[in-house]
Order: sequence, then structure tokens, then C-alpha cells
Amino acid sequence: MLNIACVACLEPGISVHTETFVRAVELFRALHKAEDIQISFYDDKADRDVASDISKKIVADNMQCVVGHFLSDAAAAAAPVYAQANIPLLLPAATQAALTRNATTFRVCDPETAYAEWLKAVLVSHNRSIGHFNRDESSHAISLSEELTSIGSSVSGSATALSLYVGKYQNAIAYLLDELKHHGRLQPTLLTDDAYSPQLLIDLKNAGLDFNNSEVWIAALQPEAVGPESVEVLSRYQKDFGQLPGTYFWETFAALQIAASEAFYTARNPSFETVLGAVSFNSHREAHPSSFKLLRCDEGAFTELIVGPKHADVALAKDFRRVLSAKKLMTRSLSEKPLDYGRCAAESWVANYAGKQLSTVSEEILDAYIRRYSREGINNKRTLIYLHGGGLVYYSLASFAPLMSYFAERLGVNVVALDYDKLPEADIVSVIGKLLKKVDCYTSGSKENLIIGDSIGGLLSLFAATRVFPDRFNYVGLIYPVLDLYREFTSYQSYGKDLLLDANTMRWFRSMARPYFQSKKFNPFQLSASELEGVKHIGVYIAGKDVLRDESEYFVQTSTKKITHICFDDLPHDFCLYRGKLNSAQQAVSRIVDHINTLSQGTRNANRPTESLST
Repeated sequence: MLNIACVACLEPGISVHTETFVRAVELFRALHKAEDIQISFYDDKADRDVASDISKKIVADNMQCVVGHFLSDAAAAAAPVYAQANIPLLLPAATQAALTRNATTFRVCDPETAYAEWLKAVLVSHNRSIGHFNRDESSHAISLSEELTSIGSSVSGSATALSLYVGKYQNAIAYLLDELKHHGRLQPTLLTDDAYSPQLLIDLKNAGLDFNNSEVWIAALQPEAVGPESVEVLSRYQKDFGQLPGTYFWETFAALQIAASEAFYTARNPSFETVLGAVSFNSHREAHPSSFKLLRCDEGAFTELIVGPKHADVALAKDFRRVLSAKKLMTRSLSEKPLDYGRCAAESWVANYAGKQLSTVSEEILDAYIRRYSREGINNKRTLIYLHGGGLVYYSLASFAPLMSYFAERLGVNVVALDYDKLPEADIVSVIGKLLKKVDCYTSGSKENLIIGDSIGGLLSLFAATRVFPDRFNYVGLIYPVLDLYREFTSYQSYGKDLLLDANTMRWFRSMARPYFQSKKFNPFQLSASELEGVKHIGVYIAGKDVLRDESEYFVQTSTKKITHICFDDLPHDFCLYRGKLNSAQQAVSRIVDHINTLSQGTRNANRPTESLST
């Protein structure tokens, strides 16, 4: 019988990570019903003195392996006791570097030295510095703060400063709440690994934090689970608890897998297959998974912050510069939140630039949510479905009528433009469900359809074509699309202000759309080969001066040869709505139509490949 001791703080009122630890152990027990393994819980109360006493009891109880001691202080007190008794200790969460100097201590997570080096590098890449250091009195906070003191001098003088807090979760949240209480808002703030918990978002929301207009970052330890067993574990976790696993769950599960392996006790330098992939320990008993991620606290979720590619410094098109200067003077910002969220103002503004419908194209207003456009004298049964953008919040079909008539004329197809009820008043499940039924109604029975969407409409179009209605569309067009609901690239910083889509508004849109697509497990960057096989070609049309630029380019770079693109380097988001008055927008839309004609004809006739295009 193999006796494994699982030890951590078992009181949720003391540690926010208790629930995660217990669930990891219980799921391991449920999925590994080995009769020759006995797992026993021990409570160290996240306290150094208690941990010292508990370690002696564990030795007296003849435990053969220990998994746990989340807190570095507790692990520091217990590790020498296990070393003297020749009992291996597997650390899934304690990061203090000195811990593995104890002869029987093995670390599954990353040490704070590696964590500090990564954090220094990632802040430089984001052009951020540390302006203020704050910490609690835990030994981990003290040693990590020492590791991080050089960050302030490692970036340029123009870097934007962050306030850093290092310490236990409870102390970190107390610090944030105190800042909110005394200042009414938070300065841009960076928290370290122990603060990474789903509870943080709940506590900040309850405190009234405006997520979209605040910067709270987490330098997190977040390993990627891999392999079929991790899929089974995740499915079971979500079924049992209705949420994603918390911090240190995967490290704890992997530590238990290692502890249950006979090779851990008998083999020399073995490698272990775990939910984290192959794990092995170096001569210092460190696994070094390099599981670091920089996250931003969003409404209801964490968003990974990614450094995107550097772009050539191309000036915004002159005609758009004039328009944006006028817009600053005439429109109110979203933060003022008029009763209709600024919908009337947005509609009125774009109406000045959208132009007129073409007289050669007839418009049928089938109902408040459906309009059909057909070129006179053309008997083409091919249908183009258009799903417009606006974050599921803005615009009606009237705003897009001139553009739809232009598409009908130039593409020679019947264009069916679809609208939807608006967020945040409407329920997103109902909104998208009704929209997909309309798509089905107007495309059923044919495989020669096209579907195009701009902004959030691009994400909806890709979802419809690859997941909901495979083999129904020979062409999908994504115009300055929303593609990544889980990561935020540096284009949010580069183009997040004073253009037609600001970063905070996009974060608001993202927070409302993410739950639906997450529930459907739909991520454009994880499309399967079979899902992509159902679409003959995808065209991506990127606005160069757009918060969404980087994610669109990354989608193109990491996807299949059936995806081609054009990047309009000098144009902002929503440029298609300005086709009626601005020459730069007219030229861009004309080029998009030419590209669509080339691709859609190619996929109909020979399904021949096309080369990537870029301005």
C-alpha cells in the first residue's frame, strides 16, 4: 500500500486555494481507483508553525510521499523534516527558490527565480515598468520582491508604470479594496501568482470595479493541460462544479500522478506522463514547466495579454484623419453611457458617410431584421448572407443598406442582410439563436452560398460556416473581424484610443460575447481540420489602425492555405461604413469586392489556391 499525504490549508476562510486543492485530490481519487494507494488529508492552515507540527505527524503516520504545502512559508518549515525522514515532497504551488535545496523536495511548478526573470522580460516587451512596490510579510513576498527590484530600471523612461503587490491572496485583495476605498479607483496594478483565482474577479466586481476602464494585471502561473486524460479531467470538473479549474489545480493533479508512479521511487531520472505532458526533474529537482502568463482582469474572465508583431509606422489616411478630428468634437464617449448606450448618435454619425443605395439594386424590407438586395436583370440564385458588426450593441440594417446594395451590384448575388436584438438588454443566447435560424432559412438546400461579416459579425460568420452549417458556404469573408475573445494583443495599446473602435469599448463587447462562445467551445484559433474542410475559402480583410489587427494577422499566420488576406495599413476599424464619402474607404471596399469575386469564382470553378495579398 502506497500512503500519500496531501497537505495544504483546508479551511476556505483562510486560503482561497483550498477548494482547488481539495477538488484536485478528490478528482484524482475518483479517476484513479487504485486499491494499492491510500490518500490522506492534512491541514497546515497556511501557517509555518502548524506546518512544522503537521510534518512530524506525517512522518509518524508512515506516509511515503507528500503532495502539497501550497504556501512557501509552510513548505519551508516542513521540507527539512521530510528530508531527514527520506520522504519525497512534491510541491505543486510553493515557489520560493530555496525550497528544493532540501534533498527530498521536488517542485512541479516554476520557482520564483524563473518567474522573476520572465516577468522582467514580459514587462519590457509591453513597455511597462514598476512604479511602486507593495508586499506583505510572507517569506515568498520578501524574496520575490528582492528578485523584482531591478524591473524599474530595465525599461525605457517612456514606459507606463504599474503598482506591484506581492503577497497572499487575502492580503492582495485587502490592498486593492483599500485603494478603491481611499481613491475611488485603481491605478494600473500588477498582482503576482497567489492572487490568480476566479474569486478575484468576484471580489473586484462586488467592490464596484469598472473592469473596462481599469487595469488589473496578474502575473500568473497557468500551465497548459495536454493529452486525453486532461480532456477527461476537465470535462469531469466542469460537469461536477460548473466552472473551469482554479489556480494550481493542474499542478496538483500532476503531482498526484507522479506520486502514484512506481518509477518515482525506483527509477533514476524518470519522465512522467501527466496532465501537464511529460514531466521530469533536473539535478536540482526542478521541473521548470515555464507556465507563465500575463493576464488582465476582465468582467467575468481573465484575458491573456500577448505581445503582437511590430508594424511599420504608416500614417492614418488623410480623409479619416479629418473625420476623426470632427468626431471628437461632435460625439460623446461611451463612458458617459446615455440611455441607449449611444446608439442613436452612432447611427446618425455613420449616416453622414455611408452614401446612397444604388438605383440598379432593389431592396426588399422583409421585416425589421431582414433585408434583401438584388441587382436588376440578374437571375443568380447564389445568396450572400451579411452579418453586421457593432459589438452586438450598435447599428441597424439601415446603416448598411448602401454597402449591401454595392455588394449586390458588384458581386452579382442576392444579398440577405440580417439584424438582431441588441445587447446588453437582450439575452445573447436568444440573440444568436434567432440569428442562426435566419441564416439557416436563407441558405438551406444550397452549397453555393457566401457569408460575410464585419467585426463581431465576422466571428458569427465563421462560427456559422464552420461549426453550425458545414458544407453550406463556399466562401467566408471576415472584415476587420473579432476573432480572439480570450487574448488581448498589443494592438489594443497601439490603436486603442482616438480611432473608431477604442480598447475599452472592445473589452465591453468581448465580456458580453465571451460566455456564449465559451459555452460552445468555439475558438477560431482551435478550429479542427474537419471544421475548416467544410469551407472552401476564407478571406480576411484587416484594418491596419485597429485594436483587432494583431489577432487577425495571427489568425492568418497560423491557419491553413485556404485563408488569404488583405491588410489596409492606413485605415481604421469600420471603414466600410464610410465608403459613401471617403475615397480611401471606397478604394478599400472596391478591392475587397474584387478579391471576393476572384476567390468565390475560383472555388466554384476549380477550387484553385490563391496567394496572400497585403497592401
